[in-house]
Amino acid sequence: MTLTKTLKAKICHFNRLWLCVVSCIKDNYVNFLNKYTMAQQCFFCSQNQKQIDYKEAELLKRFTSSHAKIIDPRYTRTCAKHQRLLAQAIKRARFMGLLPYVKR
Repeated sequence: MTLTKTLKAKICHFNRLWLCVVSCIKDNYVNFLNKYTMAQQCFFCSQNQKQIDYKEAELLKRFTSSHAKIIDPRYTRTCAKHQRLLAQAIKRARFMGLLPYVKR
């Protein structure tokens, strides 16, 4: 079965468009990765802090939302190690009454 010239031209045009779409998606994905994963450093790593003190309420407030919830590390850019220490410090500060559990 042979294809007509117009059908061949349409298939060729479609393939070119598809390659353009794929390359644009790839470029956008690479830009997305560079924007959100590269050159972002944990606040505590950049300050060379080994411990997070629960008595520093002003520092801990930076990592809680307006509803007194612990903010996700994707938004605060804290590493896993410091996120665990931060959560522990926030919970201790709440227990000691330095931070609220909820805000109404």
